[in-house]
Amino acid sequence: MLIDEMFAARERSMLRRLEVGLADEGVSVVHAVPEQSVGDLDVSGALADAVTFPMGGPFMTRTMRARRLLSNVRELTDSGELPKIDVIHAFGGEVWELALQVGHEIEAPVVLDVWRRGLAGKARLLRAQLRTSSGVLFMAPDVSVERALAAEAPGIPVRTALWGVHRAPAPRPIMQEGRATSVFLAGNGREPAVFHAGFEGILLALGSSRESIIFADAEAAARSKLWSVAERLGVLDRLSLIADIEGKRELVVMGDAIVQPESHGEQRSLLLDAMGQGMVVATGYDPDVSWLLPGRTAAVLDRAAEPTSPDAWAALLAPILSDPARARQLGESAWQYVGANHRASTHVAAVLDAYEWVGSKEAIPYPASPERSARVR
Repeated sequence: MLIDEMFAARERSMLRRLEVGLADEGVSVVHAVPEQSVGDLDVSGALADAVTFPMGGPFMTRTMRARRLLSNVRELTDSGELPKIDVIHAFGGEVWELALQVGHEIEAPVVLDVWRRGLAGKARLLRAQLRTSSGVLFMAPDVSVERALAAEAPGIPVRTALWGVHRAPAPRPIMQEGRATSVFLAGNGREPAVFHAGFEGILLALGSSRESIIFADAEAAARSKLWSVAERLGVLDRLSLIADIEGKRELVVMGDAIVQPESHGEQRSLLLDAMGQGMVVATGYDPDVSWLLPGRTAAVLDRAAEPTSPDAWAALLAPILSDPARARQLGESAWQYVGANHRASTHVAAVLDAYEWVGSKEAIPYPASPERSARVR
């Protein structure tokens, strides 16, 4: 599994679940992450080996980087021989070309995971270069991504493997009387106006009571300058910053609600984890994430609403955050949906099925010399 920096930072929990599920089926996994940031991107667990690879550089160096990665894998064995690699699975668009080069070096099929809608265009451009014998498969974690790929490149080989989580045996009690309400503000903070509006909307929805606290990712808060907004509003005592909120899911899922104001057509297993615990989830309007169903799995901002308006967010959140019974009802509905559609075991089964298919004659070929192909961004 080749994993780029952004994906590894966001989806360590999902990758570990996949690792465990594959191990249960007798599959050995090697995780490969960029060597420049390996200290921050520990995605391996007890059941997987881990190696690094050089990230970046001009496309002319791709063969060198692929061979360096394979050399690192070879060092994992007592014999010093490269073990047989049945499939290469690339997570994150930054490693797609390198994955193809590695596949070319060892004549192994490649699975390219399309985790966000924006990668559909890249898949279309890359498909034009696929010419030789080994198989390539594009994997969609959502039916909306599958549709986007079909629209961008009709006939492209796609398998859908819905991401899965471990659902709690029962929805966890939220919004309990006598306990401060906790709301997590999720996102990357790259749209400061939207991020700030979501934060202010939460405050308006919670009202003047100090018996509530908002947690936000420290990096997103720094990027969007959220601290200055809290200072201006006089609510520094109600904001707590947490480093690497994506990697601390055991803390997040103990909260009452999670709000993600920004919408980028990205799959985020953090929200699925929250749903699987019975938390309230609220997001911006995002037609590229099919499981954000207004009133069923999440509170979703109306398409016509202005995402930079704190009042719009307050109008969405106030009916839920002020009504514990309604909040619990939405959380339970999301919990039921996850149980029916997004179980970790189902995800593993779909991935295994894709691995078996990609080596068949139905999979499309990739370039005989990916190094000589112009880099597709």
